[in-house]
Amino acid sequence: MGAQANYPAQANVRLERATVSVLVTRATRPDFQCRGSVKKHMTELWSRHRTAGMALAGIAILVVTGALVLYAVRVDHPVLYYYGASPEVPKGTAVAVLNPFRNRTDEATAESLILDLRTSRCEQIVRERLREDPTRICPVLHNNKTASLIWLDPMRSHGTYRRSRSLVYDLPESGARIVVYFGTDEVGWGVSTVSLIH
Repeated sequence: MGAQANYPAQANVRLERATVSVLVTRATRPDFQCRGSVKKHMTELWSRHRTAGMALAGIAILVVTGALVLYAVRVDHPVLYYYGASPEVPKGTAVAVLNPFRNRTDEATAESLILDLRTSRCEQIVRERLREDPTRICPVLHNNKTASLIWLDPMRSHGTYRRSRSLVYDLPESGARIVVYFGTDEVGWGVSTVSLIH
């Protein structure tokens, strides 16, 4: 009788242990799954960031390489691309892509001259300094507020620096173009004359 009385107690103990085991399993299994999901998500994010970083690095290398190439050819190729009629044809199409690393010293001089030609000193400058006819140039410059550079000759040709070059500016208000010529004289390098093309 005593042995038989122990059977229900042992059964209850086994049942309780089984219940506890099931509860523990249910309690811990989602935690493991959650950790695995987070780890997988973090791995995917890291992979995406790594791919994006490699792409950005590749783009940066291309940009730096392109900039170095443009800088190296800044003297021989101040105009990278030109589309349209001859720059000296007025009212013609002119689409120019200029080298951002080009030497802009002559441009600054030419643009300063164009500003002076829009003032009351135009006739004196054209007659005495540029030795041109003021009646052809001054009225046109007085009526123009915009001058866009569309062409400039390279500073060097076949490895040798040029003794002269020209810069062509479009004057959209009058449908004309002004060419500023540079050259070397007894004073040195500078503006030699200008020409207006209608």
